[in-house]
Amino acid sequence: MSKRLQSRSLLLIVLMAAVGCGGGETTDFVVIDGRRVAFEVAGYRSATVVFESGFGNDRGVWSSVLGDVSTFARAFRYDRPGYGASDSTMTPRTASQIVSELRATLSAAGLDPPYVLVGHSLGGMYMEYYAKTFPEEVSALVLVDSKPADVYGRCVAEFNADRCGPSDDQVDGLPAHMQAEWRAIPQAEMELMAALPLRPMPFFVLSAELPEDPTGSDVHELWLQAQADLAAQLPTSVHIVVPGSRHYIQLDAPQAVIDAVRSAVDAASD
Repeated sequence: MSKRLQSRSLLLIVLMAAVGCGGGETTDFVVIDGRRVAFEVAGYRSATVVFESGFGNDRGVWSSVLGDVSTFARAFRYDRPGYGASDSTMTPRTASQIVSELRATLSAAGLDPPYVLVGHSLGGMYMEYYAKTFPEEVSALVLVDSKPADVYGRCVAEFNADRCGPSDDQVDGLPAHMQAEWRAIPQAEMELMAALPLRPMPFFVLSAELPEDPTGSDVHELWLQAQADLAAQLPTSVHIVVPGSRHYIQLDAPQAVIDAVRSAVDAASD
């Protein structure tokens, strides 16, 4: 299992860094804004599934589900700039910038929309922004214990602020690209909250049943309510609290993610 940053604060628990997961055996590269972006495509079916990793994760965090998904779809995963085999970047790490880079990467890789988007944790927030901003490019959305845009504010309103985010010293100890991404989260949240409503599409929300830290069960209850509200954006959404899972559902219960992606692909093709 990959390393994880340890904290009892809400955001560092639910955006836990799993550093150095590693990518797959076959890595391709495209050049975006003068920097190399590493990606991998598995499978040859018509539907394209795009995986977006969470804070601190390279594309290797999807290794437990990629093979199965590639049997019924074309599966794409990549390293955001700064992670894995991709070059670092000095561009802002906002949702709009990251989605812009992802769209450019998909285009350069020869993968045309529409896409089934799958995002974990902070990566889920980016994929939600993508689906709201470019709905014509998205056929379905799967969020895997995704970060709701308003969850930090809700946590601060109910608990002490020190339970809702890391200290400056904790953030200062992260690699530079992770510091930049973490500090851009407030802007990314504002971008998502200002985006258009999610248009009708197949929409699956998977939530972790258990907290990362057993002492944080009350904070996790707030997280689960925020997850339910996330799913409530569409009346046809499917919300599954995955039994026995913690934040990394794709590691704890990979079949649940595989099944949700398969259902999204099937529903998008109907």
